[in-house]
Formats: sequence, C-alpha cells, structure tokens
Amino acid sequence: MLSKLFLESSDSLETKEFLALLGELDGQVVTPRSLNKHPKISTYLAEQGAYERRVFAQQYETIVGQIARELPSGSIIASVYFNADMTADEFIDEGKEVSCWSPCVHAQLPATLAGVEATNMLTQAGFRLAVSQVCTQQQAGLMHEITTQAREGEVYITLDMQQLRAGGCDGRSLVLNVQKMYRVGKTHVMILMGGVQDIETLIWGIENGVDAISALPEVYRAWVAQGKPMTLTVEQEKELAIGVQECTYEEIDIHQETNSYTLSHELTDQGIAQIVSDWNTLIQL
Repeated sequence: MLSKLFLESSDSLETKEFLALLGELDGQVVTPRSLNKHPKISTYLAEQGAYERRVFAQQYETIVGQIARELPSGSIIASVYFNADMTADEFIDEGKEVSCWSPCVHAQLPATLAGVEATNMLTQAGFRLAVSQVCTQQQAGLMHEITTQAREGEVYITLDMQQLRAGGCDGRSLVLNVQKMYRVGKTHVMILMGGVQDIETLIWGIENGVDAISALPEVYRAWVAQGKPMTLTVEQEKELAIGVQECTYEEIDIHQETNSYTLSHELTDQGIAQIVSDWNTLIQL
C-alpha cells in the first residue's frame, strides 16, 4: 500500500510549493508549533505578543481555509486548543468548532482522559477526528475501541517519531506493532506517523506502508533532491536503530469486549505538556 504524504505546516504557500514539488499532497497537519512559525502569526507575536483567544480563533480558521482551498480533496489535521484543565465538554466544543471550518478537517484532540471521552462522543456524532500523543500499543487499542462507529479514513492516531525518539523509544517498532494489531483486528483507524524530521524515517515509513506520514518541509525538499528514494540502505537502517529501544509487541484482540486498556504514559504526559506550552505562546492566559 502506498503511504499518504502529509505536510507538517500551517502555511498555504508551502501547500502550493509541495503540491508542485511532490506532484501530489494528501494532507496537511497543523499544530500549535507550526502555527508559531506561520509568517503572519510570528510577526504578530513579535509585535503585539500573544493573541486574545477569539482573535486567534479567527486567524486559525482563515489559515485552515487557505490550506483547504489548495487541498480540496485532502485531509487537514488541525489541532484543537487545549490547556491542562480542559474538560470533555470543552474538548467537544473545541472539536466541533474546528471541524466546522472545512469538510477536509480532522479535529485533533490529545490522548488525555477528557480528550478520549470527547473523541468517543464526537465520533458518535459523525465528526472526523485525529488523536495525538499516542505513545503505546495500549493507547492505540483504546482509540479503536472508542471510535468503533467511525468508517475507515475518518479517524487517525498520531505516533510522533520525534517525541518517541527523544524518550528513547524506537517509534518504528511501535508503528509496526500497531500496524500488526490493527491488521489482525481489521480496524477502521488510520496510523499517521508524525513528527518526521529526517529523510531516513520518511523512507522507512514509505517502505513499510504506513497509512500516512507527516514530515517537515525541509525533509521533503531533501528527499526530492535525492531523487525520492523508496528504500533504505543498510547504513541508514543501522543509523535509525542507534540510541533507541524497541517496543515489545502485545497480543491484544481489539475486538474483545473485556479489554482493559492503560491510557496514561510518561511520554504522553511530556508531549501534552509541550503542546500546552506551545498554545500558551500563542494565546493569552
């Protein structure tokens, strides 16, 4: 299966660039970190400081709309605003608002308890979603369970390669484990391998048929400059394994009614804390 290629950027000018450079682009991932880099937003922050929340929401909606016009048939995974104290009801409101910006949008919620409760309710209401900070096979199993009413392509889980590697985990082994679990269980959930910051991980994802891959602009530029290689060399494969520990596969039947999943994980907590920090840079407390 060919992997879908997503761009990790909030800039519609980069959408245009990579549509031309790659020949096609399947989607775009908009996070608070990429929003901090958007030319208009970074200028505003430098000159006036953090946004008032209502004003930022209007700017965010405009940005998503600009990307949607370039990718009318693609998927836009747009992170919802959240803080450490958000309730499930607040997540539901945020998810509904972001989802209304374009039919292309998958509102992305975090893998917190409140985020999971909101994901379950929004899926039942027919919204297209994504869940970030999924760092374990247990969490991936839970995301299948709470979104069983969704159809294939309506729900993504994001496995952040940068975050996992920073925590000493071989994200590639986690991807393979979740792929195997989902393949056996014939799930509707799609895997998005996000946070790709090097050509080697991009190539690995393509080589292993990951559902979707989200990479930074500079990674795609370098990949194209090298002729879009589709397989890793032995040396590149060895480099990816340095300094990380493989995740052990768990025998989980995702259709079993008695599964008891563990949601909490240190890497998830760390990732959520970073995202909250990124949002706090953008929006006045």
